[in-house]
Amino acid sequence: MVLNEGGGHEMFATFFTRKNAIIGTAAVVGLLGFVVANHLLAYYTAKSYTDQIADTFNINGHGARALALVSFALLVYFGSKIFSLAKRNRLIGYAGVLSLLVVHSLVLWRASEWTNFSPDGASIKCFVLTKESVRYSERLGIDQESGKECRPVTPQLVERLHSYEKGLRPTRVASDNPVFFDLRTGEPIIWYAKFDSGEIELFDLMGFHPTTGEELLPVNKAIVASWREGIIHETREPPKKIIPTIGEFFDPRTGRAKVWYRKDEKSEYSFFDADGFDPLTGEKLSAVTREVVKDWGTKPQAQCYIITSEAVKYGDRSGIDPSTGKECREIKSGMLERLREYEKGKRPSRIADPNVVFFDPRTGSPIVWYSVAKSTDIELFDLMGFHPSTGEELLPITASVVEQFRAQQQKITAKHRSPPKRVNAESAVFFDPRSGAPVIWYWKSSGGNYEFFDGEGYHPFTGDPLALVTKTVLEEREAQIAKGKKDEEQAAIKRAQDAQLQTNAAIEIAAVGDKCDRLASNPTDPNKSQAVKGVTYDELKLTATAAIEACLAAQSNAPSVDRFKYQLARAYQVVSALDKAESLFEQLAEKRYVAVYDNYGWLLLKQQDANNRDYTAPEKFFRIGAAAGNADAMESLAELIERGKIRPRSETEGNDLTARAADLGNAEAQKRLVKIRQEGDRRDQAREQNEQGKEIMRNIFGSIIRGKLAR
Repeated sequence: MVLNEGGGHEMFATFFTRKNAIIGTAAVVGLLGFVVANHLLAYYTAKSYTDQIADTFNINGHGARALALVSFALLVYFGSKIFSLAKRNRLIGYAGVLSLLVVHSLVLWRASEWTNFSPDGASIKCFVLTKESVRYSERLGIDQESGKECRPVTPQLVERLHSYEKGLRPTRVASDNPVFFDLRTGEPIIWYAKFDSGEIELFDLMGFHPTTGEELLPVNKAIVASWREGIIHETREPPKKIIPTIGEFFDPRTGRAKVWYRKDEKSEYSFFDADGFDPLTGEKLSAVTREVVKDWGTKPQAQCYIITSEAVKYGDRSGIDPSTGKECREIKSGMLERLREYEKGKRPSRIADPNVVFFDPRTGSPIVWYSVAKSTDIELFDLMGFHPSTGEELLPITASVVEQFRAQQQKITAKHRSPPKRVNAESAVFFDPRSGAPVIWYWKSSGGNYEFFDGEGYHPFTGDPLALVTKTVLEEREAQIAKGKKDEEQAAIKRAQDAQLQTNAAIEIAAVGDKCDRLASNPTDPNKSQAVKGVTYDELKLTATAAIEACLAAQSNAPSVDRFKYQLARAYQVVSALDKAESLFEQLAEKRYVAVYDNYGWLLLKQQDANNRDYTAPEKFFRIGAAAGNADAMESLAELIERGKIRPRSETEGNDLTARAADLGNAEAQKRLVKIRQEGDRRDQAREQNEQGKEIMRNIFGSIIRGKLAR
């Protein structure tokens, strides 16, 4: 019994153990499923929200994925707090999830504030125009503030709305054939205003009418049709009276009437080229019918015409018209078209083309009119009518008049034919490649030179007639060119030889000139060669003979170079060849050669008696040289002033001249200037010592006097 009872308890315990295991396993599986489902729900919720943000901000897939993962992590974190047993954690979870949802909505609101379209292209905004700008809204219908309709923003309107916001305002469309609708979408791109009179004005932008202030509306098909009908009515020309032929009443493709008519009380028909009203009676015109054409065909038709300044009068009999006194000319085949042009207001114009067609090639009737001036010149016109200058009626062309006109044109062509022009023989085509005939004319001078021209005529300078080229002429010219080339080659060789000889001679001349410069140039001569330093008067004495020889050769080679002439005269002066030197100095003085004045002055002094010299002429030349800036002349003038031979023009003239000459590089002036300054220093020192002595004496006498007074 005990054993049985114990076995029952064991079985019962085993049953409950298995049941608990199953329940526990189910609970764990359910919990895991809940967690997984919760996380999947959180992930797809975060992804759906972040996808909206990514679409709004145009974020690429990688950025959107990163944003989704961050949002998922935050949502899982705050979601786990919601199921916490702690109240504080649950509040954090609720607040976190709510904050994520609010931030998401605020971000989307901020992003869509300036967005007009959803990612799929649907319009999410509408607009209301004001006089100043554009107000946007997301609620279609009537705007509560203005009472106007809030119209949807379409892609075609965005650019125009931005233009309106920037200050652009609508202007009237002047084109007679504008584009009303966008060719891609069919949206209207023209706005209109319609008045009580039915008139429609078109504008290129939304806005308000500049006169009435009413808002412009986008066009629709009905408005476009009404506008086009009004344009056609305004631009259509009034009906013109015509004389039709049998084949012109109906369109051969559609059978519709092409002519309108009116029948008067005499049963006479008047035909017109368009629908409308009779300009004389105001009666409504009617489209022709077969019965009208048949009835009209049984009546006699116009056979001739008379041109007036305003219109065309038709008659049924050729000859002189009794009412106008003019000839009623026969209406030939092909003239009706031109008569109608005249009736429509077209008037004759001169024909400038010399190759005009005079007669209709189908009928042979004249299609050109003419007038003969007093000079017998014939003028052609493209239509019947009256001459614009004389007022005389133009006449239809005839065969005899055509011949006269052609003869007249030949004379004009011969008179105004262009004179022959010279052509380049190297590029000219002398013979026609198809016929071999010569196409170039030539002229040959007495010297055998050829000139070629592009046409027949006479040489413009000699008046000789031009002749057509031949093969012989071209062969002679080729031989002449070959001989000329040979002569030119020989002449070139001769020129090269002559140039070499001239170069050699120039080198020799330059060498002689350089020697003259080295041996005889004056250091203070502004015209001396810059390649040499120059020689002083004392140095020149040592090489005077060689200098004279070199400068004679240099002057002979270059007689126009005054420098060589001056240096030669200077050398003559050194060796006391005073007559030769004076002759050259005189020539150079006349040419204002600056350096010569000092030499010339001393030469004049040397020619005089040493005990009884006249300094007038030398002073003149020294002063001219000094005024011209010659340092030697300045120093010479200063020296004679110091020696008392020349009266100075001021107390300091001598010293001033010495200072200027020293500055210009004159060695003697520089020595004299040093001496003058030393003497000045000695005088200043002596004056100072004298003043000091005087001061000492004054002090001594002052002391003596003060001592006596003190007693």
